[in-house]
Amino acid sequence: MASRSTAATKQALLPPSAVAFIKRRLIELTGGALAAATVIFGLALLSFDPADPSFNTAAGGETANLMGYAGAVIADLALQSFGLASLLLMVTTLAWSWRIATRHRLPMPWLRLGLLPLCLLAAATAFATLPAPAAWPLAAGLGGAAGFMVFAQALAWLAPVGGTAIHIAILATVLTLATLVPVIGMSLAEWRGFGHGLSGLMALPFHLLERVRGWRGEAKIERDRSGQEISGRIRSEEHTSELQSRHNPVCRPLPEKKKKPPPTCPHVPVHPHRPSP
Repeated sequence: MASRSTAATKQALLPPSAVAFIKRRLIELTGGALAAATVIFGLALLSFDPADPSFNTAAGGETANLMGYAGAVIADLALQSFGLASLLLMVTTLAWSWRIATRHRLPMPWLRLGLLPLCLLAAATAFATLPAPAAWPLAAGLGGAAGFMVFAQALAWLAPVGGTAIHIAILATVLTLATLVPVIGMSLAEWRGFGHGLSGLMALPFHLLERVRGWRGEAKIERDRSGQEISGRIRSEEHTSELQSRHNPVCRPLPEKKKKPPPTCPHVPVHPHRPSP
C-alpha cells in the first residue's frame, strides 16, 4: 500500500508532459555534449605536433596542441593507430550528435558501435595504400599502424594471385563505404539537413570575420572623419598664427549682433475734445 501511495505521489508531482519534456531536453543535452567532444577531438587532431609530449614522445616544455597535454595524447594515439581514418571517426560522431539532438533517438546503437571499428580499419587500409608525402610526420604512413599491418598482410595474401596495392585500395574503399552507410544510418533527407547544418557551422567563422571587418571599417571611417576635422582646425589656426605679427595684425571680424527694434508704445485711441455746455 505504501509503494502505491508513493507512486501516486510521484505521478502527481511529475505529470507525463513534464517527464516527456525533461526526457527530450536530456537527449538534446547528450547530443550537444557529443558534438562538443567531437569538436574538441577535431581541434586536437588539427593542432597535432609530433614534438608534443605523449606516450610515444618523451619531451619537456610547453604543449603546442590547442587542447593541451590531453589533446596531444589523444591526437597521437588516434593518428598513430588509424592515421587519416581518424577524421572519419569525427564525421561519424558528429552525425550521431546531430541525429540525437534533432531526432531524439539513435536506432540500433549496438550495431553501429560494432561496425565502427571495421569501418575505421577498412578506411585506414585504404589510406595505407597511398604514398605518404614528405611532410607527413608519422613513420607508419597515412593509415597508421593498423592500416599498415592490414595492408601488408593483405598484400602478402593477394600477391600470389596477382593482387596489387590498387586492388587492395579498391576493396578497402568498397568495404569502408559498405560499413559507413549503416554506421551513420541517415536517409537522403537527413544527409541534406546534416550537410546544410555542417556548411552553416563551417561558414559561421567567416560570417563573424566579415562582421568584424565591417565594424572595423566603420570605426576607421569615423576616425578618418574626426581626424580630418581636427586637422582642418589645426591648419586654420596655424595659418592665422603665421599671418599674425606685430606690424601686421590680423583682426577677425566679430559676429554682428542683432539689433533689437525700439520699444513701441501701445496705440491709445485719441478722442476729440468736446466743449463743455
